[in-house]
Amino acid sequence: PNTRPTPAPGVTVSLMSMRSSTTAFLLLNQDERVNTWTANPDFLEAVRLGIDREALGAAAGDALPALGLIPTGIVGALEPGSIALAPDPSETVPPGATPTPFPTGTGATATPTPSTPTPRATAIPDPATPTTTTPRPLAVRPTRDLAGARAALARSGYRGQAVPLSYAVDLPIQGIPSSALASAVRTQLADVGITVRLAPARTSEALAAYRRGADALGLWSWNPDYPDPENYLAFAPGQLVGLRAGWRVGAAPLVEAFTQLARSSVGADRAQTYTRWQLSMNVASPFVPLVQPQSHFAHGARVTALATNPVWTLTLADLR
Repeated sequence: PNTRPTPAPGVTVSLMSMRSSTTAFLLLNQDERVNTWTANPDFLEAVRLGIDREALGAAAGDALPALGLIPTGIVGALEPGSIALAPDPSETVPPGATPTPFPTGTGATATPTPSTPTPRATAIPDPATPTTTTPRPLAVRPTRDLAGARAALARSGYRGQAVPLSYAVDLPIQGIPSSALASAVRTQLADVGITVRLAPARTSEALAAYRRGADALGLWSWNPDYPDPENYLAFAPGQLVGLRAGWRVGAAPLVEAFTQLARSSVGADRAQTYTRWQLSMNVASPFVPLVQPQSHFAHGARVTALATNPVWTLTLADLR
């Protein structure tokens, strides 16, 4: 928890907050039959580079910028200031093969020295061309790059067509009104040159469209069924959430290879394996992590101990 549940003088209700395990994200459908632009890789790059996670977190109150799909607090989460080492530049990964592990020794992550406060970057082979070695830079702490976003949008051929952003208007994301987050995303992408048309719907209607893969651009969140990074492999190609984005098996062979490694990982290297998986997802997936909200609690003076849990929120048996 960020604050202790101590009542303020003269106030009968106390407030406290704790980091949640929720990740809010954007989905860009890769099925051209749903939307030509969201399936365009340069358009996807423009969206990814055009999002300002710090500003979204501030707009949401006290949400943390999401560095990847796995939230801080779960094994394998990307951490601010971490450095992921690149694979061997000579590595080639044909479809269906297993990639060479990242260099060992210092591991997949390290901490920069205090004299180097700027975000570090890594490079991984381009999953779109798995038989070549085209490294692409990736900030471990994603930052907004308006110039890069506008350049990518120009490469896409986009000419201002409105892209609908679908979301459940009556389903807050860990207390954050989804409409507020959607409006902030629309404003940020307008700076890039992308016209977003808000397309809110009631939860039952919005969820039905999302689950059948009908969203072009979707704003959703993921709450883990259990606090383990394996739960997030549902976002991989051909998996539950991946298919909702029209992302089928064979779409990204390198990501699929890292997914296999992550699913079978055990022991001390598990966190590193999921770090690599997340980095490959940040480069090649149709999902753009946005923020990791906080959970907020209010209680009266009769409550002296509020036992919280990031998965099931409250431990009622320990409530005092």
